[in-house]
Amino acid sequence: NNNNNNNNNNNIPPHHQQVVSRKQMLITTLVRISMVAIVLSISFGAIENSGVNQAFSDVVALIGGVSGSLLGFILPPLLYMGAYKEPGEIGALSRVIMISIVIIGMFVS
Repeated sequence: NNNNNNNNNNNIPPHHQQVVSRKQMLITTLVRISMVAIVLSISFGAIENSGVNQAFSDVVALIGGVSGSLLGFILPPLLYMGAYKEPGEIGALSRVIMISIVIIGMFVS
């Protein structure tokens, strides 16, 4: 049984064998959370004090609208058709419907 454990440890790469203490993990997590909080507070402070709130809001709305229609209408049919490339895997009617959804998605965005 002891030989079995030694064989299992030999199969694990050295960078995965490192043991991290609970204190070390807590410190790492707190540092990451504080870094994210600092970046968010700086960005929110820059937005509030710069006077470009409306312009920033318009840009965010534009990006959200384009990416939303891309993710909702355009990519799913294209990925589906890409997954089934063999002839006969997708019927002609299904292919026409998917292409029309992509075209409508392009006009919506």
